[in-house]
Amino acid sequence: MTDESGKSIKIGDLKVGDFVNITFNGSAPLALRAVKLNSGQLTAVDAAAGTFTLKDYKGGAQTFSAAGGVKIIRDGSTTTSLGSLTTADRVEVRKDSDGSTIIRVLSQQSRVFWRYESGTNEILVKRASASDSNYRFVPGPNVYIHQGDTTLPVQSLKENDKIIMYFNNNILVEIAKQ
Repeated sequence: MTDESGKSIKIGDLKVGDFVNITFNGSAPLALRAVKLNSGQLTAVDAAAGTFTLKDYKGGAQTFSAAGGVKIIRDGSTTTSLGSLTTADRVEVRKDSDGSTIIRVLSQQSRVFWRYESGTNEILVKRASASDSNYRFVPGPNVYIHQGDTTLPVQSLKENDKIIMYFNNNILVEIAKQ
């Protein structure tokens, strides 16, 4: 068992929710490698150089190389070209077992804010139509709410604010006030 850099680790070093790549020989595991996940907004994409830069939700920036190959997953489809990415994309980045970089583009919804229910910890948006039943969202534990580079408390959102919500596996991870 190793971490992403190849350093030996113990089973106790793994936490619930960590990603791992496991190599098998038939049904017998041969190796387990912990995989670091990076999430945030793409701030630069250079398809010709095979690099992209990610600004994580804590404000740090990291540049990645796609030299070992890249797999971009967007809405269930997979491509291998960095040219399909834009700086508006929010992504999750990790290494695959074959050494390639997997970039999963987070889903998003543009909505109009209605109110925040503190008792249930729900964000309510205005319905797109009378039959719209998808208007209540529970933010993830570390949801990033912001306008530009300014972090905002959820209480600063006002009725009729235009927002873009970003989801990672159906968990609300970011709200960008427009």
